[in-house]
Amino acid sequence: EKVDMTADALLQITKEMKQYVTPSLNDKLYLHFKGWKKLEPCLGQYTGVRALWLEGNGLPRIENFENLVGLRGLYIQQKFI
Repeated sequence: EKVDMTADALLQITKEMKQYVTPSLNDKLYLHFKGWKKLEPCLGQYTGVRALWLEGNGLPRIENFENLVGLRGLYIQQKFI
């Protein structure tokens, strides 16, 4: 079942991964195999992210990356685009 990407959900993931609770301080974001329905604007809070793992979510569209200006690595295999 697909789930909504929310700011709280992203914060919980960063806590579980022992990353920073301030979104902009994280340079890696591990969001793979979470079952996201789509990429929500809350992803834009992670302005310091350089590597983003999104594989296995079956995302219909790649969106809301405007604020991820430092992004260098995007791992997004197994999508439904």
